[in-house]
Amino acid sequence: MKKGLAIFFLSIYLVSATEIKELLKIPFMLEHYQEHKAEDCKLSFTDFLSWHYLHNTSLAKDYSKDLQLPFKNVRSGHSFTGPLAPPTTIACQVKPYPKVFSNNRFIAKETVFNSLHISGIFQPPRA
Repeated sequence: MKKGLAIFFLSIYLVSATEIKELLKIPFMLEHYQEHKAEDCKLSFTDFLSWHYLHNTSLAKDYSKDLQLPFKNVRSGHSFTGPLAPPTTIACQVKPYPKVFSNNRFIAKETVFNSLHISGIFQPPRA
């Protein structure tokens, strides 16, 4: 049950969010090939693909049908969220800090706190 449900949701995602939905147009491509084959019986499938995908067919009389072939007219539903304008440069001026301390600094002598009460807090807990 879970496997079937997972396959169902995966297939819905792939059809809606990727270009796999273009593979659903393969039956139309085979039908369109049969139409061309009826006009020219020597036309092979590779020649058909070469003509429709490698050459410019915008002047063909069936150009509207050619646009319905798979991967011929791909419209992406994805959005581009990149920057739309080129980045601008920002000029910054660094100003020196004003002098806060005077040159006469008071340096206190080092004071050492030797207290048994302070060192006594780092003892293991007693039960």
